[in-house]
Amino acid sequence: MIDDAALWEEFAAESEEHLDTVERVLAGGAHDRAAVDRLFRAFHSLKGMSDALGAPGMKTVAHRAEDI
Repeated sequence: MIDDAALWEEFAAESEEHLDTVERVLAGGAHDRAAVDRLFRAFHSLKGMSDALGAPGMKTVAHRAEDI
């Protein structure tokens, strides 16, 4: 894992935004293509960010969610 506090702080802030998106979409109960696209983009971003920082567990979870 990368040992850079500033990068991890940025990762935490961006992750929170993406997880808020996931929560809003799932709580909204929408089943349309736009909702699915928003979920996919949020998980795809989480996957990429976690991979870049060397967090394989988070990458795996995001990848599985993205596949669903």
